[in-house]
Amino acid sequence: MPKAAVYQGANKEFEIREFPLTKPRKDMALLRLVASGVCGTDLHILNGKLGIEPPKVIGHEFVGEVVELGLESDTLNVGDNVIATIAVPCEECLLCKTGDDANCVNMGVTNGGNPDKEPHFWGGFGEYNYSPIKNLVKIPKSINPRTASVFACAGSTVIHAFSLAKRANVDLENMKICVVQGLGPVGMFAVAYLASMKVENVIAITGRENKKREELAASLGAAKVFSLEKHTFEEMDGYIKSVSGGLGADLAVEASGNKDAFLLGIDLLRNRGVFLVPGQNSNSGTIP
Repeated sequence: MPKAAVYQGANKEFEIREFPLTKPRKDMALLRLVASGVCGTDLHILNGKLGIEPPKVIGHEFVGEVVELGLESDTLNVGDNVIATIAVPCEECLLCKTGDDANCVNMGVTNGGNPDKEPHFWGGFGEYNYSPIKNLVKIPKSINPRTASVFACAGSTVIHAFSLAKRANVDLENMKICVVQGLGPVGMFAVAYLASMKVENVIAITGRENKKREELAASLGAAKVFSLEKHTFEEMDGYIKSVSGGLGADLAVEASGNKDAFLLGIDLLRNRGVFLVPGQNSNSGTIP
């Protein structure tokens, strides 16, 4: 029988267990795992920062191959590679009906179910997965599944942050100097997103010297990469002022999850600049 890694509680080893496959519900698809990532949220669960009751199959950054569809789909076929978006809005509450389904009051997720209950495979840490068909996004076979798996969380987090900015009437089209703080998955996607918008100067800031991350950020479109280990605030601010006519950055994206990044990002902005914060979690501490 296929296996899943089952969460047993904070700071405990996962247990590898076997479960039978069942026929997917009409609104669900059965997926065979192709690649799965480890999100920072998974680590927060494991170290007890996010309390959930075991046993659970977690993992929400994954690519699966469609094995069976509960119903025929106009967009998916057996054999397709897909990513599963994590959130399952109810589509019935006021927020859903007014276009704010990311804040659904009855939000469900595609992972974290009890494996002792059918269909057993609830998350990305199993050899199979059951996800709602409406949550599946087909990706080309030419895309490396290991790369694409990260998009399910970090990529959608970045896109949602920028969509909220647009809803707040932020003029993203005319942003010319943009700073990205942190070069984890969220930061990398933010760099790529800004580069795709043809931003003239995307400036990335990483906390520690990391040549591979710096090179990746540059390949995704960063014009300049600074390290807090190597560069001073004056050097970063001076560079930004030099390419902005002395004004400062139009936009800063805080993607590090470090509370100390707030003041740095704000200090690098021009007057009336915009600060996006997709990288913080609710337990990061007090902002100075």
